[in-house]
Amino acid sequence: MKKLTKFIFVLCFLLSSATLGTVGYFEAQIGDSYSVYKDNDFCIGDGKALVCTKTDQTVAVTKNGSVSVNGYRSKISLFGVIPIKSVNVTEADECEVAVLGTPFGIRMFTEGVLVVGYSDIETQNGIKNPAVEAGIKTGDIILKVNGKSVENNNDVQNIIRARKSQMTEFLIKRDNKQFTVKLAPLLSKTDNVYKIGIWIRDSSAGIGTLTFYEPRSGVAAGLGHGICDADTGELVPVDHGQFVGAEIVGIKKSTEDSTGELQGMFSGGVIAEIQKNDITGVYGKVSGQIECDNVLEIALKQEVKVGKAQILTTLDNGQPKVYDCLIKKVYHNDSSKIKNMVIEVTDPELIKKTGGIVQGMSGSPIIQNGKLIGAVTHVFLNNCLQGYGIFAENMLETAQSVGTGVLDRPKEEQLKDAS
Repeated sequence: MKKLTKFIFVLCFLLSSATLGTVGYFEAQIGDSYSVYKDNDFCIGDGKALVCTKTDQTVAVTKNGSVSVNGYRSKISLFGVIPIKSVNVTEADECEVAVLGTPFGIRMFTEGVLVVGYSDIETQNGIKNPAVEAGIKTGDIILKVNGKSVENNNDVQNIIRARKSQMTEFLIKRDNKQFTVKLAPLLSKTDNVYKIGIWIRDSSAGIGTLTFYEPRSGVAAGLGHGICDADTGELVPVDHGQFVGAEIVGIKKSTEDSTGELQGMFSGGVIAEIQKNDITGVYGKVSGQIECDNVLEIALKQEVKVGKAQILTTLDNGQPKVYDCLIKKVYHNDSSKIKNMVIEVTDPELIKKTGGIVQGMSGSPIIQNGKLIGAVTHVFLNNCLQGYGIFAENMLETAQSVGTGVLDRPKEEQLKDAS
């Protein structure tokens, strides 16, 4: 009898532990908010293991900082018996976009000038750095020098050299707050020029891939990740810029030791005026419209499944082409806006040409079951066949916000990008 009781106790303990572990796993994987197209039922997975039950109608559901009146709460349970968590569900209109996969050039100019590093000054009185002593940091944006707006490196240099050793005021922007600092330029013993001890940058340029064009907002979206300064790691603050035409002129293959790249050149006119450099990508307002016959519906994140998919990208002859890939993992939780799925290139032709995912492929659309599910964003440095993708739903939210003039997303940890 004691042995039987002990056996039952151990069995119950193991079953309870397994159940708690399963519930904990699903709770960590499931996000706090979802969208569902109108007249459709909210469902995660195949609807069998995880059962979703509408619990109450909600007049105000908050999602990504906006409020929707078309929302409700849904209770998710394991086999309809064991509760896991409740989530917010907002109703959305189905949306079709022109899926692109074409290369484009990016020209961006910062708001003011961006501080990207320090350079100590050798003076008659030793090594000094007035900018550091005044509290200027990398990532700061210099908007004005001595009351004059600055737009490029020459603007700053000319004012500093004219001021010589006089106390000079700098209007700084940091974390969306403005303040002033004062410092006196120092004469460099090395080249007899007045300096303040910083490196600054006023523009960025590069090649990436356009993901889609959303005709209702008139916004084109690309990259699937923000453009960050190479020195500071921060999103580059955009004052103005353009998407321009580009073509791929060569391919450097990825190897075990290095990530490859698509080698491109600017070759066309302006496609769009940049409106936003966001963690989810870059977004531009198109004057006129982009002609594209490849129109697909945007998949919601709960529709993205582990399994076969295709990457649409342009490697040569100027035409986008689909290549096979696998969705290895899908992350429904809300911990990242860009690290949403793990993808693996399986197409022999793509592997032969590029060695896997390469820089310049960022923004390449990912298609599954006839819908746009996301875009390529990052490559794994230790395995160039694999990388991360972003949900198309996340990019669409930003594109529509840009189109209506509503935005600002929180900062997020940056990853090694594939652009």
